[in-house]
Amino acid sequence: MITPRGAGCLAAAVALFFLARLTQVGWVYLLDSVLWGALLLSAVLPWLTTMFLGAQRSLQTPPSPGSEAYPSEGGRIDIQVTLRNRVFWPRFLLNLDYRCPPADPEHQLIRLFVAKLTGSRQARLTSTIELHLRGNHLLGPVFAESAAPFGLVRRRRKLTSEEPILVYPKVHSLARLPLADALSEAAAHSKQSRSGLEPAASRRYVSGDPRRHIHWRNTARMGQPMVKEFQEPSQSALHLVFDTTRVWGEGRETTLEYAIKIVASAAFYAHGIGVPVLVFGGGVKCPLNGGADGGLTWAELLRQLASVAQGDGDDLSQTVAELPPGSNVLVAAGLSGGSAVELLARATAVHQRLAVVSLEGFGEEKFESPEVPAQSGGTPEVLNPKGLNLESLVSAGAAVVRCQSGQLTQALDALGRVDAFPGPSSRHIRQTVPATEPQDASGTNTGRVSG
Repeated sequence: MITPRGAGCLAAAVALFFLARLTQVGWVYLLDSVLWGALLLSAVLPWLTTMFLGAQRSLQTPPSPGSEAYPSEGGRIDIQVTLRNRVFWPRFLLNLDYRCPPADPEHQLIRLFVAKLTGSRQARLTSTIELHLRGNHLLGPVFAESAAPFGLVRRRRKLTSEEPILVYPKVHSLARLPLADALSEAAAHSKQSRSGLEPAASRRYVSGDPRRHIHWRNTARMGQPMVKEFQEPSQSALHLVFDTTRVWGEGRETTLEYAIKIVASAAFYAHGIGVPVLVFGGGVKCPLNGGADGGLTWAELLRQLASVAQGDGDDLSQTVAELPPGSNVLVAAGLSGGSAVELLARATAVHQRLAVVSLEGFGEEKFESPEVPAQSGGTPEVLNPKGLNLESLVSAGAAVVRCQSGQLTQALDALGRVDAFPGPSSRHIRQTVPATEPQDASGTNTGRVSG
């Protein structure tokens, strides 16, 4: 491929040729010959420089600590390109380049330079890349390019094909997570029954109850038959929910990216203190239990979270509907627009504890809400995250943390300070109507909005 400089040189050579024919001046012929020689040399050398080359690319990752798998978002990775000269002649002034999509958008084009590569030898070139975005990516092909020696003709050749790279989500270290801590303390003080369920309370005997579940001590105290009520296994697990269908923001500053980091961080904390974890969202619906009984190991869960893309799985309403009653739930999602707040407020009535991280300020105010009709004769109503009313969630007994764009660390800290969970409910776990709101000694609601 001829360069602009080469095109100018070719035009000058043609012009000098006609000038020499007209003037019959010897030095004009000489200068014209030099230009044609330079063009011929520039056409041959780049071809010889880029032919018979081989390349291999490899990823070099540091050892993985307990909380993360590498490569992970926010970390660094070394990408090494090994360039081999398969023939005896040397190569000079060779450029290599490829694209690295998980890097920062301004630094995705990786350029390498080889001043000299002797015959039948190889050179190793290493680039340190700061990973900017989680997900499945394709490293672009490695290209070799040469325009030596004068830059008049450029030759470009592909040396490798595209290669996949999976970047894991960043896992933040949490000092505490009251929702998981409460489950851990409850498990430490409970006693496993022969039925495999944990006794949680007692109630009056009704016809059909197994006699082996009679609570004899409470029967004697109350003067009427009482039976044990057992805690369902779902009540001892932490359910983590995120939404992939309503996503706002760009790049890594999106509600989906924040939600995945929150879920991964909470899952690692809960798993570390022995609390069972179930993740719902983005098509992920497997328990984190070390790989037993069809569940996931920590590395497998991170791999699934890394692969989640916008639109995967069910929407928030379907995901919440799948949660077993009496669950302990942490939801991380953008709630602007639609009926997400009302949905979660209703869900609070049938679950033991509900914590919500409301993701706001990701540019959702720029988009029209498909669920809010336009006023007659006016413009469509737009989303307004600053005016998002979460009081219905608080009134229902949920703990709420508001997370603005760019404030993920502060939101996780706030989540660790929220202690005002309703606690284990006294209502029956099969109850489908809202119970009275939990109140403290002064008669005020114990829910809290933090952020």
